[in-house]
Amino acid sequence: PEVVVLEPHMVFDYMEEEPLNSSERCLRKAVDYMKWSSVKYEAVRDICEKDKEQTVVSFLFPALRFHERWNDLQEQDFGTNEQMMLSGLKGFSGLSGKNTDSYNWVDGKEKCQEHEPMVPVMQEYLDKIVKLCKEEEISLFLFMAPSRDCSIEKYTAILDYAEKKEIPYIDLNEKNIYEELNYDYNQDNVVFNHVNIWGAWKVTNYLGKEIKERCSLTKVVDEQWEQTKSAYELKMSECELQYENNFLKYLNMITEMKQSDNYCIMAAVRGDGAKALEEKEVMALDLLGIKTDLTEHVGDSYCVLLSGAERFEEAGKESMHLSGCLRQGKSFYEIQSGGYQGGDECHIIIDGKDYAQNARGINLVIYNNMLGKVVDSVAFDTHEKEFTAVRQWK
Repeated sequence: PEVVVLEPHMVFDYMEEEPLNSSERCLRKAVDYMKWSSVKYEAVRDICEKDKEQTVVSFLFPALRFHERWNDLQEQDFGTNEQMMLSGLKGFSGLSGKNTDSYNWVDGKEKCQEHEPMVPVMQEYLDKIVKLCKEEEISLFLFMAPSRDCSIEKYTAILDYAEKKEIPYIDLNEKNIYEELNYDYNQDNVVFNHVNIWGAWKVTNYLGKEIKERCSLTKVVDEQWEQTKSAYELKMSECELQYENNFLKYLNMITEMKQSDNYCIMAAVRGDGAKALEEKEVMALDLLGIKTDLTEHVGDSYCVLLSGAERFEEAGKESMHLSGCLRQGKSFYEIQSGGYQGGDECHIIIDGKDYAQNARGINLVIYNNMLGKVVDSVAFDTHEKEFTAVRQWK
């Protein structure tokens, strides 16, 4: 590679009781999926020398390490590779959560006399990485993403290390950069050290610009990423959907998403789902695939399932039910709608779990067929003109 970007967050104390400053779970995620080579064998050998709880045999034959886990295995343990192969995201996980944690940036103009100490084994390997990059004439960048764990002591420690080794250091926790990015920790981070999909967009764009300018790199268009750009756009839509409270905008968004055939849309009315509907809402519902005119069913029960070209609808005075299979029989659903005369309740159950908000109006559940998980669950009170959204499910 011409450039290596390294985030040195883990050089500081993270899990003091662990020989490698990290849990075995994180260690295994980093190492077990590597293809076997002399490099992997050397890494395994070094791990086992540092952590006496680990053995080379357990890396050669992971089943020996995890043989007691068979009773806890779930579908995702067998389907991860299939999902990654089908997904244009190539393993990228776009996170949509936000947080309410306190956060304080660091002022780069105020260097601290005290340094946060580095964990010896972490600094040992950081030194090795620096040495190897210099030997191979590879540009190395040290980089820190916005983190609640930042401090002036850590900032100064890495800055002094980088200056000593003559390595560029970019810390997005530094006040000037943080403000230049228009970064908002509560809106752009999930928790602790993980950026969400909006934070990732800001961080990668800034970092890409810095690398291009500092290393005089030319732009390269990778066709495999260009061909799967729509997968990223769908993921972005998934994340934005979870914060959309406008009924019409929500319907337009899921109508667009439904065109990919990756999504199953389930809806059930509780009480009344039609009194406040007007022509524009009826047209939006029709574009989505709902052909029943709900304005003719004020106070009635109604449920629907839309998946690809499939559409199942039921409407009437009595309680309405739909049930069947998803994902070629891997999952099962049951939809129940109760209007005022049908029990005044609703349920949207997938694999035994009820995801419906069970609130007055139209209750919607959006399901990703490929990943086998619920993307969003929301209810819009279509009995009143405000179309108030209710969303409490995570």
